[in-house]
Amino acid sequence: MKKEPTYQDAKKRCRLTDEEMEMARRLGIKPRTLIHNIPAVSGKKEPWKDRPGEWIRKLYHRKNKES
Repeated sequence: MKKEPTYQDAKKRCRLTDEEMEMARRLGIKPRTLIHNIPAVSGKKEPWKDRPGEWIRKLYHRKNKES
């Protein structure tokens, strides 16, 4: 059985700041989702994906505008 990633693992692998991690937690984004949303290394295979930190910020600001 695979070990579930923790927020610490996700922070390290996604290169997130403390502020971005707090935003992700407030949004309810799980560590597995953060790690899954890392774009491919070359960027050519998945050009539509933002860096996880940018993605979190966009979601957070979009959600706070609506509230």
